[in-house]
Amino acid sequence: MQILGTFVGLPWSFKIVYGLISDNCPLFGSRRRSYLILLSMLQVVATLLLASYFGNNERWAAFLLMCMSLSVAAMDVIVDSIMVI
Repeated sequence: MQILGTFVGLPWSFKIVYGLISDNCPLFGSRRRSYLILLSMLQVVATLLLASYFGNNERWAAFLLMCMSLSVAAMDVIVDSIMVI
């Protein structure tokens, strides 16, 4: 269980990288809005896949939880940078 928690919480360790990427590499002509839209779609897809999953493969469930954690952590950084502006 501790390994699962570490794996799922790992994206929160790279928050500075998400800020650097969103500030320096605009997507589709926008610096932050496009990242928020893509990360929101990742969150929705990962949540729907996890909700519809009835197997017992713990690795797949951990990967989906990590995707959800990644999207929340990155969106947290981007929203904080919007609030600073």
